[in-house]
Amino acid sequence: MSYKESSFFQDILINEVFYIATKSKRMIRQELSEKTVVCAWSDKATAESYLSKENIEYDKIKTVDIDRFVTYEIDDIFDEEDEVLMNPTSHKDGELIRIVGASRELMSDLDNIRLKEFVQDVAKEDAVFGLTNKK
Repeated sequence: MSYKESSFFQDILINEVFYIATKSKRMIRQELSEKTVVCAWSDKATAESYLSKENIEYDKIKTVDIDRFVTYEIDDIFDEEDEVLMNPTSHKDGELIRIVGASRELMSDLDNIRLKEFVQDVAKEDAVFGLTNKK
């Protein structure tokens, strides 16, 4: 399933961060259809609004860099089938996603964007630092 049309996907792709709430250095979780899932947001204000409206106690809303998360943290926190509730604004909404698969899609798209930007930068110059032979 592709998440590319989801608003959260576009927001994270542009900003390269997402937000989670923590309490005592543990991620806030919510009961949803007989399972407990982590909540995450692509916008800090939405996270604050949701936590306040639902009277959920938290210590901090943590900004998570998508590169660092995928490279260093995801394997220690989530299994392949784990789901996260993205962008809930009330107890009855949000999008349940498989976090590992969505993260892979995000990184694939980010890599493609970065590659295109690199090619455009290289095309502007005759020499590229680190890639051009010095004679």
